[in-house]
Amino acid sequence: MASKVAMKIQWFPGHMAKAKKEILKNIKLVDLVIEIVDARCPFSSTNYDIKKDLQNKSKIIIINKIDLVEQKMLDEFIKQNSDTEIILMSLKDSSNIKSKLNAVVKKACSQILDKRKEKNIINTKIKAMIVGMPNVGKTTLINRYINKNLLSTANKPGVTRQAIWINASDELDLLDTPGISMPSFINDKMAENLAMIGSINDEIINIDEVVFSFLEYCKNNYEENIINRYKLKNNFDSSLSNIETISIYDAIAQNMNCITNKKIDYTKCAKLILTDFRNGNLGKISLDESEFLK
Repeated sequence: MASKVAMKIQWFPGHMAKAKKEILKNIKLVDLVIEIVDARCPFSSTNYDIKKDLQNKSKIIIINKIDLVEQKMLDEFIKQNSDTEIILMSLKDSSNIKSKLNAVVKKACSQILDKRKEKNIINTKIKAMIVGMPNVGKTTLINRYINKNLLSTANKPGVTRQAIWINASDELDLLDTPGISMPSFINDKMAENLAMIGSINDEIINIDEVVFSFLEYCKNNYEENIINRYKLKNNFDSSLSNIETISIYDAIAQNMNCITNKKIDYTKCAKLILTDFRNGNLGKISLDESEFLK
């Protein structure tokens, strides 16, 4: 592995195209849309393709996995979505998910509930559709809300393949929908970020190249995170920003014993770094840069 190679990642399999049609068909049945994004890259994990089709519905955004980033890194996203109710959440802590979500749902749907009251409609139950990119935590949210492992989950995209109605509580019916990617990503950075958080099937990406790009980003923005995790102080005297990324890659591979047949195994090293990032072992890292959308 001599240097970074330009990547072009795309992932929109047939089941997603079918799922998108199903979502658009069901939108008229719901009062509210709940979109879940990943706190490590909230801009990248927003589905702008489907967002425009759902813009006429009341909406809540849940920013999941906030324990993996600094709050200040979310401020720009929150600012740009100031007209939408937002919940900051770590699904590792499910102690107040139900009460928090119920309160925000009632606030977001206040006009709907008022109209029902005016018409003497007794039913105050809200029907909400949960949408989001693959592997951002939609199904996990439902399981935590109802306090049951009713739906199958896994730390990979594509587990949910069809929309399922859940009688979640006396206040809420939830429609769990499959994670849907975009037919084309806004830019390569968006695709790389989604690959890092597991929203794109690992089998269709070049993990070596994705992690190389990630290390290049970290050496300029989060060098202490990777220095501490991979014991790089003994390898480099200067700031990592002055070091070739491939040299950092090599040092990590050596320190973490990613050697096969006496040669550096870049794929083994890449998988190790990827797992560390996804599990939060590299500390708090935000992937979205300030100029992401430009």
